[in-house]
Amino acid sequence: MPTILAVNLCIVLVLSAFISYITKDGKKKDKGFVLSYYQLSHRRKVIRTLWELPFIILLLTLMFYLTELETIYKLSLSALLFVVFIGQFCYNYYKWKQQEKA
Repeated sequence: MPTILAVNLCIVLVLSAFISYITKDGKKKDKGFVLSYYQLSHRRKVIRTLWELPFIILLLTLMFYLTELETIYKLSLSALLFVVFIGQFCYNYYKWKQQEKA
């Protein structure tokens, strides 16, 4: 089971880096609906990240009660999601404030 999670995580990271590289010089939207996360401004990314918080809490709650994973895997995945969420929020907030100064 941990091997499958590691492989999936690697695939997601590679695809995310690829899409981010492709859209890095494109125009970012700050108003209106955008489906693609990569086309958002940093301010909008912060807002979308905050909208993800209730879904992450729901996902973790369901995982703890409905899966047969060992407790160490549940705690590891929870810690990983928490660290990624905080890192994503802090990075986008920092970039947003830098963009406002410029």
